[in-house]
Formats: sequence, structure tokens, C-alpha cells
Amino acid sequence: MIVADAGPLIIFARVQRLTLLHEVLGELVIPPAVAHELIVPGKPAIESVLWIRVMPLRDPTLVDRFPATLGRGEREAIALAQEHGALLLSDDRLPDALRKHMTFLWPAHWQSCSEQRLKDFFRA
Repeated sequence: MIVADAGPLIIFARVQRLTLLHEVLGELVIPPAVAHELIVPGKPAIESVLWIRVMPLRDPTLVDRFPATLGRGEREAIALAQEHGALLLSDDRLPDALRKHMTFLWPAHWQSCSEQRLKDFFRA
């Protein structure tokens, strides 16, 4: 299972490559706060993308364990990934204390990667 934060989805959607994430990663799961961050007036809801599934947290109080400097979407994504022992797809720099307990899919400078480098990275 891969839990996604809004950042990577937004970046890939802006360059019209959102389907690349699906081709390489398959289904993604997002928490409700991330789904809310992805609402764009006049555009279809993210729920209409069949390979992105919105999943609520089993324990919504988990988000309170994470620094308030992180947005609600980031905190929910981290909590959801931890609840399910899932990978976290994020473009945010997280505090060291959180990084020690998380498995990430993203290199530090992922935005500069070409499409082929991304495919190679995810398949490695």
C-alpha cells in the first residue's frame, strides 16, 4: 500500500503526467484532508480517478502527534501510512524524528527528475 500526500499529485497533475504515477506505482491511497487539498473548482474530483482511493484514518487523533508546522494533509498522510505500515509518497521534508520511522518513495530532489529517471527509480 502506498499513501500519497498532495504535493506529488499536484506536481504530476500540473505537468499532465498524473497517469505516470499510476503506471509506475499502481493504486494510491490518500486521507480525506489530502483529498480536500486537491479540490480544484471546475475540475473533476480526485475521487473520480479510479486508482486513487480516499481512506479515512482508523484513529483520527494520531494527527495530533505530529508537529503543527506540518499541514493537516501531511499529518493525515503520515498517520495513515503508519496505521497501515505503508510507504509514504511525499515531497515534504519531515523532521528527523519522523523520518526514522517512515519508509519513503521519494528522493530528496524528486522535482528535478526526468520522466525516465522516475520510472527507473520506482522500478529499482
